[in-house]
Amino acid sequence: MIVPYAHRAAITLLETILGAAIFAMLLGALLGLLSRGSSLGSREMEIFGLQADAQRALIRFINELQEGMELVAPQPGNTLPYAVIRDKLNRLAVYSLCRTEVPGEYALKVDVGSPQGLRSETLFRGVSRLTFSSLSDGAVRLHLILGAGDRQHAFYTQIRMRNRSAASL
Repeated sequence: MIVPYAHRAAITLLETILGAAIFAMLLGALLGLLSRGSSLGSREMEIFGLQADAQRALIRFINELQEGMELVAPQPGNTLPYAVIRDKLNRLAVYSLCRTEVPGEYALKVDVGSPQGLRSETLFRGVSRLTFSSLSDGAVRLHLILGAGDRQHAFYTQIRMRNRSAASL
């Protein structure tokens, strides 16, 4: 005699195991989603931190260019992948790219020559292209591409040197 489901007295062992297996699969999927979300969140925070560092370095670079007195190279009307700028302390600063260990990526470095010697410093990394176009001996147009692959950001600006008037003294 077959007893209808509504009249059974207990849940069978097979139903309990099946229910536990379904619950475990749902719980595993939920934990996987939470773990993936937290790793993506931490990666985004890392990217925001790197972007903030690059932004600070770029602002410092532009401020250094603005504090210059004279654009020595490139000559007016020319474009070069480097620039030589004389500052108000009569030092020469050479801004150029140098290769990094990542293919297609460069680091922007500055070499400052003064009577005290030569100082070299890396301003920031992650540059894929940089050109300086001279508009005059006191103004330069900067074209910079940051990043590589799918994440490239172009930066294009014109910089006028603030201390240009001091160069004629």
